[in-house]
Amino acid sequence: MIRVVLALLIVTGLFALVNPVGSVAAQSSSPTIGQIQANPNAFIDQVVTISGRSGIYVDEDEFILDDGTGQIVVDTPSSAQLITIPVGTSITVVGQIDWIGSPSSPRGVDLDACRITLPDRTIDIRDCSFGSSVPANPPPSQSPPANQSNSPTIGQIQANPNAFLYQIVTISGNSGVYVDENEFMLDDGSGQIVVDPGPPRYQRINIPVGTPITVVGQIDWMGPPQARRGIDLDACRIITPDRTIEIRDCSFNGPPPWAGGPNRGRGRP
Repeated sequence: MIRVVLALLIVTGLFALVNPVGSVAAQSSSPTIGQIQANPNAFIDQVVTISGRSGIYVDEDEFILDDGTGQIVVDTPSSAQLITIPVGTSITVVGQIDWIGSPSSPRGVDLDACRITLPDRTIDIRDCSFGSSVPANPPPSQSPPANQSNSPTIGQIQANPNAFLYQIVTISGNSGVYVDENEFMLDDGSGQIVVDPGPPRYQRINIPVGTPITVVGQIDWMGPPQARRGIDLDACRIITPDRTIEIRDCSFNGPPPWAGGPNRGRGRP
């Protein structure tokens, strides 16, 4: 009996040396995205490991990850390195669950990646203990105005973005998750696109996930000219079942109303 107890103590001591209390290995977990989205407070600031398939880029350095239970935005700071992953790639992401927007008024959660494992390589982005901060990247500059209007599907736009670039389009679908403080996904059944309604300091947009909406806006590039990461829809008008949100002049002539300050030229929702 004494020998058994001693053996157990030795094994326990070795395990403690390999996995000390407070280490990243001890803190990390492997929840599903559905579990995280259902109860984000339970996972905030935790280091997690999630496997799934990469989706479209929603910003210069952010893309969607889908594990079959839900979707989450993966944030890979471009100030560290430019990462390009084709849509539909099987990947495993290690990262920290973080709020989108300010903690006092979050717009959901994203996954700040520290390591991404692809079928042919592993991309190490930062220390997975998250002991140091990574500087943010400046937002992309605006593009020139458009002069055409039509109603393509998102699938048609994503398949041939150059054919729709700078055009004013009208798209109906369901609102999706927020990918930034004021930007959210739009799904019309043929694909997804990021809707950019301008900064929240000008007009904060609050549309519940799954709401049927129609968005009028301009197709624009995401990212600087030398590193395009896909396209988004710069909204000028959003129509929900109970209201119409006017954001800016839908001719897209001249600078946006928020260029001169928080309240310059602001319309009524």
